[in-house]
Amino acid sequence: LFQNGAADFLAQEMQGAPGRYAGYDPALLPDVAAEGDLPSQAYRNHWRGPANWLLVHNWGTWFGLEDMQGYNPIQTQRYVEFVDALNGHRQEYHERDLFPAGLTSPLLDLLNVRYLIVPADAPERADLAPLLDDFPPVYADAHVRILENPEALPRAWLVHAARQVAPGEALSLLADGAVDPRQVALLETAPPLLAPLPAGDEADEPATERATVVRSEPDRLELEVVAQTP
Repeated sequence: LFQNGAADFLAQEMQGAPGRYAGYDPALLPDVAAEGDLPSQAYRNHWRGPANWLLVHNWGTWFGLEDMQGYNPIQTQRYVEFVDALNGHRQEYHERDLFPAGLTSPLLDLLNVRYLIVPADAPERADLAPLLDDFPPVYADAHVRILENPEALPRAWLVHAARQVAPGEALSLLADGAVDPRQVALLETAPPLLAPLPAGDEADEPATERATVVRSEPDRLELEVVAQTP
């Protein structure tokens, strides 16, 4: 596993722009209906088996890759609430994983999840084959396939509108699709005054405005921003 083609592919892809991935195999996830609203014993109980090739249970750290899921006994409450809203149910405290319902949630795109790693036999499996329609394959080897999420949002982007919501309200608005995060920022405090794009610039926004990550380290993220308005 220390020589991992999927990890090499992702590392190369992430050089141009930051991105996250998620290993995914529903056959290794607990049955939510059978176990109530606290599914447990996910990928970490398969750490010596095929799950390793999915780069789950924090394996991506070894390769310098950013995963959206994994095991950690100390998790920020904000992220716990976010992933539980994404999946539509809670998990026990050890980890946060992507469950089937989360694949269609707008919250997945907000996490900058550009790729899914699935088992190599995905096209022959009824629980995975439909994914290939929405997430086209971009890599394959004897162990896994990597699927691309074309709707993934970048690590940072610019909006020209902001809206104040009550604490705890933002997740439901985003998960239901009631608010487009590409256009509006949701804040729990009063938003600053924001100017709209100058007339005629809307169509040119990708070319005239950008927010680019220039430095990314633990506890530090630097952006270079080009904006047409304050």
